[in-house]
Amino acid sequence: HIQIELEKKLLLTLEKNRKLINAHLHWMQTFIANIKGEKKPLELDPHYCEIGKWLLAYKGDSDYEEIDKKHKCLHALAQSAIRMHEKREYAYFLLPYHEILTYSYNIRDMLMNFYMVEHLDSIYIDPLTGLSNYLQLLEYIESCNKEMSLFIFNISEFSKINLVYGHKKSNKILKEIANYLLEEVGAESVFRIYADEFAVVIDTKDRKSIASKMKIEIENHLYTVSENKITLRIYGCVASFGEQVLELCEYGMMASKEQHGSIIESEKIDKDQIEYFANNITFQQKLRLAFMDSRILLYFQPILDLRSNKIIKYEVLMRIKDEHGEILLPSDFLDILKKMYIYPEVTKLIIKKAFEFFKDKPYKFSINLSYLDIIDTEIKIFISTILKNNSETAKRCIFELLESEAALNLQEVNDFFVMVHSYGAKIAIDDFGSGYSNYDVIFNFDIDYIKIDGILVQNLENDHKSQIMVESIVSLAKETGSKVIAEWISNKTLLEKVRVMGIDYAQGYYIGKPSPALMPNKK
Repeated sequence: HIQIELEKKLLLTLEKNRKLINAHLHWMQTFIANIKGEKKPLELDPHYCEIGKWLLAYKGDSDYEEIDKKHKCLHALAQSAIRMHEKREYAYFLLPYHEILTYSYNIRDMLMNFYMVEHLDSIYIDPLTGLSNYLQLLEYIESCNKEMSLFIFNISEFSKINLVYGHKKSNKILKEIANYLLEEVGAESVFRIYADEFAVVIDTKDRKSIASKMKIEIENHLYTVSENKITLRIYGCVASFGEQVLELCEYGMMASKEQHGSIIESEKIDKDQIEYFANNITFQQKLRLAFMDSRILLYFQPILDLRSNKIIKYEVLMRIKDEHGEILLPSDFLDILKKMYIYPEVTKLIIKKAFEFFKDKPYKFSINLSYLDIIDTEIKIFISTILKNNSETAKRCIFELLESEAALNLQEVNDFFVMVHSYGAKIAIDDFGSGYSNYDVIFNFDIDYIKIDGILVQNLENDHKSQIMVESIVSLAKETGSKVIAEWISNKTLLEKVRVMGIDYAQGYYIGKPSPALMPNKK
């Protein structure tokens, strides 16, 4: 990254420098032309030539005093040299002429040097706020006082402020925060890492109180954007300088965000929590690679018709093969996957693969969806399109949604169910009865299948309350025209139990484990 930035700055430097040095060389050529008797206009006043104009912009800057001094000497020597040449005092002329050449070389070298220094410095300075940037922070950490601490904080949901007011106006807020931090601790102790993330070097002894004070003052301040007054929320972490201080702060900020902005001290972060964050990051990378390498697989678990004793449908289940060939279960990755940008694409991939697989097969098949899928406009359009383009297969397709998620937004969920039904596909409510929830879902929606929560089914053999609950679900399903599926059937006794209770279908390891291939259909 540093090499790329250096190359960019070098090109910019050479471009600016080239124009200025070319102007100087042109001045030298004109000077020599006049010496040779070619009468060309030559600017002898040091304030009006190109370098003189350039120097005028830096008047008062001590860094440019030396070049200004040499430049004035160059013009003075040029004036003398031209006079001596015109008087044909050639012996005296040679002395200033050689000095002119020396000054010219010196000026060109100094121009290159000053430009390089100026632009190399800009690599370490944030152009918006004028604060030191991430590269400077890395160097600071290498040589800092280990008795100090680092406070890193991020502005919560600043991207939304950018979206509403635009980056140009939102940048004023970042400048305002930068100015506040400069007043509090000074330029050498403040860094803008990137975007809306800042770092501040503070005294370890009072670090929690200092960081909390900054948080309170930043959050209590009213920021004006387009004549609107807004407030900010920040989350952050403090850590002692030492090994992996930046990594500790990053973990701390994740924890701070989960704890609604409380300032976290890195030493007090639960090591299990750090391991949890680290595993999440590692797993996200695994999932991305699995998606890119087409290692997202379909497994199928059979569902038994308790009247015909035949397998008539399958539940489509997702599995991921890791880089070592191990098959991962949804319990290993689903919560992490749902927070990733590839999640909608994975959902579409599963649906597409399922339709392709069952297109020429006689079985019904069910696909699990989440509430996130149902409210995603792009996924809804995808489902509508695939149902429309595969009308016969659509009639054998069942979409499953957890009972708990079906109740999150009744109108949104109902609209989705209506759309699915319009193409002849069916709807199943999964894990019904989990947590002994109410029956609103059945009364509010047109449900084709009710899948009874596996824990209730598993407890049927020894828990009277579970039996009462299942009997009531079966009775209600018959009244509403829904079919009932019992999950987690693990033995023959349980299978016969749900058959006697009037349940329509059974699913579980006793019927068949999830497999990448369909099982032979036998009674």
